[in-house]
Amino acid sequence: MPLWQRILRLTAAGLIITGLAQPQWNTEAPLEGKGPVVLVDDNDWSAARNWSARIDQMKIVIERAESADRQIIVVQTAPSQEKGTVTVSAPLSGAEARRLLLESKPQPWPADREAAARALDGLELPGDTSVFWLSNGLNDDGAVTLAQKLQGFGKLIVVQDSGAGARLLVPATPSPDEPVAVIIRRADGQKDDIATLTASDDSGNAMQQVQVTLKAGETETRAEFNLTPEQRAQLLRVSIDGDNSAGAVVLMDERWRRRPVGVIKNERYNIGMFLMNDITYVDMALKPHVDLRQGTVDELLSSDLAVIIMTDSVMGVSGMTDQLLGWVQKGGTLLRFAGPNMEMNNAQGNDGLLPVEIHAAVGGQRREKPVHPAPFDVKSPLRDVPVASDVIVNNRVLAKPSSELEERVWARFDDGMPLVTAKREGDGWIVLVHTSAGPEWTNLQLSTMFSDMMRAVVAHSRGVSSDSKGPDIAMPAIQTLDGKGALVSPSSVVQPLTREIIAGGRIGPQNPPGLYGNESVRHALNMASAVPEMKSFPALPQGASSAVYSTDRGNNDLSGPILAGAMSLLLIDLLILMGQRGILPRVRRTPQPPSPKP
Repeated sequence: MPLWQRILRLTAAGLIITGLAQPQWNTEAPLEGKGPVVLVDDNDWSAARNWSARIDQMKIVIERAESADRQIIVVQTAPSQEKGTVTVSAPLSGAEARRLLLESKPQPWPADREAAARALDGLELPGDTSVFWLSNGLNDDGAVTLAQKLQGFGKLIVVQDSGAGARLLVPATPSPDEPVAVIIRRADGQKDDIATLTASDDSGNAMQQVQVTLKAGETETRAEFNLTPEQRAQLLRVSIDGDNSAGAVVLMDERWRRRPVGVIKNERYNIGMFLMNDITYVDMALKPHVDLRQGTVDELLSSDLAVIIMTDSVMGVSGMTDQLLGWVQKGGTLLRFAGPNMEMNNAQGNDGLLPVEIHAAVGGQRREKPVHPAPFDVKSPLRDVPVASDVIVNNRVLAKPSSELEERVWARFDDGMPLVTAKREGDGWIVLVHTSAGPEWTNLQLSTMFSDMMRAVVAHSRGVSSDSKGPDIAMPAIQTLDGKGALVSPSSVVQPLTREIIAGGRIGPQNPPGLYGNESVRHALNMASAVPEMKSFPALPQGASSAVYSTDRGNNDLSGPILAGAMSLLLIDLLILMGQRGILPRVRRTPQPPSPKP
């Protein structure tokens, strides 16, 4: 082999080895200072929108630290779910920092920069060093404090988005007659920004899309969805297309409706008759599950309630029929229990608050043989309630036969007579349980079936507009949002949601955004409650510099050109080898005719 050909092949082999090593043209200035490099990451809800660019920036910082043979100290400003606090890592090697950062995910709650500054109080570094802050581009109470703290360690470089930053969705609570509406906010209003919003049901199916434009100078705008009543009933979330973050999602809780329950108080209540009072059993059965209140008729009607329960012991309260009937016609659900007082009152004529006419038989419709509840019909609102076989009913009120009775029966006894009847009254319902809530006529109140039946009636009610305080019960998490805005099963560290947490707007590892409650109360905790306003990042301290997230590192990567050069040399060598072996076709020259003699 000629020497020149050997040099050609060795050059091609060297280029292949060099190209596979992924060399890069490093235009970055050498890292300043000495000792570990400090890398601060705002890994909160707003980081998810540009997470891939953030990962690229992490790689750049880690590679530069490795090239300078320096360790890395990592600070993530969003509290971790495991520890619930902001922590500062020990000095890590490049491989350790890469594993920690590249395996991390954006968290579905705000950063706590004040906690990050406190966590850095005890950090001691040997002289000036390089500090990189991968910022979310937003201002908060701890931004200036953290910037000053980091500036004290050495040269501070704050990396931010080059374009529009994070966007936040805020629910706008409408009345039932208004369109479903949300507000979209941003911190930077310098440029026009177009956003497409999608309304989806609980199966993830898109029901409607709208497009809104945030014009230059605007930091918020309103988006409305004109949904049918059926679509509103199935609506679960509104999200910004392309913004995969917990802040770009608004979850709906029963169309912004909840179902608090009121129990009419017996003003003649005798504390010595505690176990004989039917209100006692209603209270014990419902209080762990719903937002339950007791009061007079006037007190209950002055507050927003979905259901009012009237037991037989309050039948003697006068002047309440017209008030309650008006409330029912506006959408409320009145749940009544029968008893001796109902029979005596009905002997003087129907009181106007019954779904069916009942027989007036003073002393009760007593039977020699007790009756039991029959299995519920599949079309009944009580169909999911398990029937307890040990429930015995000795007394009950009997419904008068009529042409409308059949369609008003929700449940029956095993002899075919009605156990529960209901009637539509205006926009609301009147529901009657044909036996008592106390121990006078039945042992129903001693069974879980008693609570299940009332909760089914509550779930069937129309509900009321939700207030900012939320229900006065602890609500366990049903589903929570992850950092990229997807609903997932709640972690074991998630705590029940309370009125105090809702009012305080606290969102964190123990109460991430998501759906909380049960079948009768469902509250949507959205990111907007923890972000009252969005402001752009504050001015940097003197001496600090800013940079933008790297979105394209291809211009610095030399692998492609080097490997292309190697392939070119190998192709030339192949052509030379084929020519040496006579494989290449020879180019024959066409003979020229002899020139004529002069």
